[in-house]
Amino acid sequence: MKGGSILGKSFGSKVTLGIIAGFFFYVLCSMHGFGSYLGEGIASGFSSNSYIGLFLRLGGFIFVVGSIIFGISLLNKRQYLTRKISFSQICCFKRIGLKDISFIFALVILVFPIVNVLDEVGIYYFGDHTERFAQFGENMNLLLFVLSMAVIGPITEEIMVRGVFLHMLRSWHPVIAITVTSAVFSIIHLNPHQALYTIPSSIVYTFVAVITGSILASIIAHILHNFITTLF
Repeated sequence: MKGGSILGKSFGSKVTLGIIAGFFFYVLCSMHGFGSYLGEGIASGFSSNSYIGLFLRLGGFIFVVGSIIFGISLLNKRQYLTRKISFSQICCFKRIGLKDISFIFALVILVFPIVNVLDEVGIYYFGDHTERFAQFGENMNLLLFVLSMAVIGPITEEIMVRGVFLHMLRSWHPVIAITVTSAVFSIIHLNPHQALYTIPSSIVYTFVAVITGSILASIIAHILHNFITTLF
């Protein structure tokens, strides 16, 4: 969240930046959906259903990262920005210390009871929208299931949300940027059940990314959360 905005710091520029961020994020979500659909289609060609979840996640990851790299190359080539940008600038993978990692673990564990309560409330009022993941787990090898749901999925989502989207809002006040980014992450799950119970964890992911200045922090938090839910 440090550094000036490419488009400037006036209110009008921030609104414009928000619109651009929203549009580009919509494109990324569309590419993620297309990649996931394509990956699932490829996996369905196998005799076994045990690879569907893995190919679905891999397809989404490949199309998201590929879209970001293509977008950066296009912007730099066309000279739309005042200075060139790189993937590492947008998705900062700055190393974080053991103290930060311990803090992240503690936060994830602390919010887990709240997530579980909201999960039960969401199921009660809106139905269980995570049944498909359970079906994947029944058909997949445990290692592949954990790799798909607790590693590839979180990395892809963090690159999209706490990488691209949050980076584009870095000139906004941190509280507003955290609030908007956290809400967007919950909304993209596209159902009220998951949108509800992901709110606390989304706030944690965004908060640790902002205070450390590294997407590694949110990736670690997200992987830890999904790892626990996948196994238990």
